[in-house]
Amino acid sequence: AAGLTLPVFVAEMGGHMVPAFHHWLHGLVDPQALRLMQLVLVTLVLAGPGRRFFAKGLPALIRRAPDMNALVALGAGAAWAYSVFVTLAPGLVPEAGRVVYFEAAAMIVVLILLGRALEARARGRAGQAISRLVALQPQTARGEDGQDLPLGLVTPGMRLILRPGERVPVDGVVVSGS
Repeated sequence: AAGLTLPVFVAEMGGHMVPAFHHWLHGLVDPQALRLMQLVLVTLVLAGPGRRFFAKGLPALIRRAPDMNALVALGAGAAWAYSVFVTLAPGLVPEAGRVVYFEAAAMIVVLILLGRALEARARGRAGQAISRLVALQPQTARGEDGQDLPLGLVTPGMRLILRPGERVPVDGVVVSGS
């Protein structure tokens, strides 16, 4: 999605950062051809990586239970649809309104996908950290008689012995010692 969006973003936003870029680009490529190229690239973004937002979001809207997918589908879909209209039928739009928003439609999808990827990565790391913590828990506890027993056999009220430096296998109250 990002690879397809980058040329669209640069074509539309490059002139805001470097005004001469806009004039150079429009001297090099016909503005209508540039819009058609953006239409193709952004359609690929929305039909490919962005399809999941429409597949989940539009049914949620129909059920009157909108979610994040519905919001993304509405935002990206509206920007794309208006831009397609302006690109294919510019004569039906007043001169001042002949602006395309293809980059906005694509960037919405790219940024949400990036956010979800970062979230999944963070969840994975948190899950690994929890697994490592669980692995630190001892598998046995030492009963009053000094014998090791599996944690599954430890019951509330049972007295256990814990030697200095050992990991505490279960929650409890210190009866004697420190």
